[in-house]
Amino acid sequence: MNNCKKIKKISTVSLDFMQFGKSSIIVQIDTDPITWKRMRYMGIRTNKSVKKIALAPFKGPALIEVNGCKLAIDRNLLSNIMVKN
Repeated sequence: MNNCKKIKKISTVSLDFMQFGKSSIIVQIDTDPITWKRMRYMGIRTNKSVKKIALAPFKGPALIEVNGCKLAIDRNLLSNIMVKN
C-alpha cells in the first residue's frame, strides 16, 4: 500500500506575461528583502488576488489591482511576481 500523498503541481507565470483584465492568485514573489517588504506594505502578498489593468506608455509604471485596490508599481517588478496560470 502506497501512503505517499500526490503533490499537485501548480502552473505559474510571471505577472508581466499574464493577460490584461484576468484575475489570478499570487503564489510567489522573487525580489530583494527591501522591495519585498515594501510590496507587502502595499498589500502585494502571496495568496492574494491580483489583476493586471494597464501599462503606462514609454516604459512607465504598471497599474494592477490587488484585493480591490488599484496600485501603480514599477513595470520591472511584474516579472518578480509569480501567479497561478
